Amino acid sequence: MSSEFWITTVAIVLGPILAVLISRQLQVRDRERERKLYVLRSLLSTRKAQLSQDRVMALNLIEIEFAGKKKILEKFNDLMQTYSDRQKWESGNANVLNAVNEEVDRKSVLLIDEIARDLGYKFDQIKILSGGYYPKGLGVAEEQQQIIREFLVGLRQGKLLLPVGVVDFVQTSGTGDSNGQEASENEGPSA
Repeated sequence: MSSEFWITTVAIVLGPILAVLISRQLQVRDRERERKLYVLRSLLSTRKAQLSQDRVMALNLIEIEFAGKKKILEKFNDLMQTYSDRQKWESGNANVLNAVNEEVDRKSVLLIDEIARDLGYKFDQIKILSGGYYPKGLGVAEEQQQIIREFLVGLRQGKLLLPVGVVDFVQTSGTGDSNGQEASENEGPSA
């Protein structure tokens, strides 16, 4: 048997196997890229909603999806340091809170920019920072929900009291009491 026969036989046997292996490798690479794009899309779409569950999920995926990407992990760790600074977040000082929120915004932009670069996108950092849509009404609703949550926690912990008032309902028509029964000052107990 000639070498041409063996080459043809090997090509016939290995060709489909190699095609399947290459196809699977391309699918794995596409899935990895899609997961990374999910993180980028989530961070971009929630850049004005720091407390969004999608944002938290995307941040929690960064260490997995971008393992080995030193620049991204550095930006991520910088942002996490700011999020973890309880002293600033719990200060109660409006100026400190504004400053830490600006720091989070700035570090978020740097992280988003680095992730975008890794995926082959180039964004203007100013547009990342100033972009995004977040209706004022949604912000007001979030603030109100936060106030309610804090009140309920304080109530549960015994730090706050629930004010209760007694109201006397006066019936304006008829002589019936609140149960719809007739009442009279002159009537005594019935026998």
